[in-house]
Amino acid sequence: MFNDGRSKRVLFLAHCLLNQNAISDGTAVCPASYRELLRVLLDAEVGILQMPCPELCCLGLDRGDPRGGERPVTVENSRIRRSLGESPARERLDALAEDVIR
Repeated sequence: MFNDGRSKRVLFLAHCLLNQNAISDGTAVCPASYRELLRVLLDAEVGILQMPCPELCCLGLDRGDPRGGERPVTVENSRIRRSLGESPARERLDALAEDVIR
């Protein structure tokens, strides 16, 4: 199967590594993507399968709190992690995981 030019190597990559604009307010470390990571993958001829951002899909762009960017990163990330464990975000997260597996 697939006897063509593809490397047949694929990495499942989190959306936020490809698009820093999708992450929570106050946590971006680069303007767009992690260029170095992408260069390594492209140089190694590894395909990229972009997974959806669980935080964005389950909690929205503001991660459920428009003032989240005003808190220290560790505090905000802990709040987001707790929020993902609560309903209805947990159910959405389970559905996203099933979609990636499928």
